[in-house]
Amino acid sequence: MNQSINLQVIQTIQDHPQGTLAKDHPTLPFRQRFEHECITGSAIDPELFSATIDWIEDTDFWQPNYALGHTVSIQWQTHPPHNFGTLAAFRQENGELWQGKPEQPKLDFKKTQKRGHAVYRKYETPVGAGSRAFLPPIPPAIRQRIGQRYGVDVPLEGSFWAWLEEHPTIPIIPTEGGKKGLSLLSMGYVAIALYGVNGGYRTLDADGSKTAPTLIADLRPFMVKGRPVTFAFDQDTKPETRQRVDLALSRLASLLERHGCKVTIAAWNGEVAKGIDDLAAAAGAEAVDGAIAEAISLAQQRRQQNIELSQAILRQPGPLP
Repeated sequence: MNQSINLQVIQTIQDHPQGTLAKDHPTLPFRQRFEHECITGSAIDPELFSATIDWIEDTDFWQPNYALGHTVSIQWQTHPPHNFGTLAAFRQENGELWQGKPEQPKLDFKKTQKRGHAVYRKYETPVGAGSRAFLPPIPPAIRQRIGQRYGVDVPLEGSFWAWLEEHPTIPIIPTEGGKKGLSLLSMGYVAIALYGVNGGYRTLDADGSKTAPTLIADLRPFMVKGRPVTFAFDQDTKPETRQRVDLALSRLASLLERHGCKVTIAAWNGEVAKGIDDLAAAAGAEAVDGAIAEAISLAQQRRQQNIELSQAILRQPGPLP
């Protein structure tokens, strides 16, 4: 990564000690908090936010639970299901629910037991949906922005994603999380958000048996020969997390290369901004443009990782292994 861009990001944050990242405002209603979180904290265009996010309110009839495919027992008076409050719903272009952020999140029991303190689920996905890509409705203003970035005429009506299938030279940026995808789209990039870094492929077949990794159905129409693809996943700083992410990235990149895609990987200082939306909110579109322009190939990343591993070994005290 270019050192000048790294310094620019740091200087921007130093100049604005409060930052431009969204902070929780517990006194505000949930809708306003989440809108602030997205538009200010993730640099999402307000028109795109309005086009892709709607609200499912619980009016004592468990509407969010039903929308997520949860079973609401007829004995709910004595054993009530979880009360999510209002659900901020990320909608697909076809109107389906991709993911929701609840006003009142559920406790994540596995992570709570593992970490020894309460951990809540930030997002909920529809039951039985499997791994899905986020293909939201794209309003005309964002389509024009995409057309300007890539020098193409994008139709202002009809399915944007069907149009994209027919244009394999348009670069795609996979990322994790709906807010990050919407942030990149707001800047005129074509981004496809996944639930996580390993959400782009399957390792189990329909019967639940282990199988060789295969692309999820939502990605296959776009990942064709000659398509430029740049990963923009979170820059985790914890070594154990980084190792898991790198493995998943390598698997997904290898799959895409087999489909003929030209894969590169964007990186930035994870101590400054974890997600690409954090980078956009903290340092602006120029920092994002720089990170994407300087993306490296999978082979370059592997060489870089080997160098970093060797340097880490050399820094350890005691005799070399």
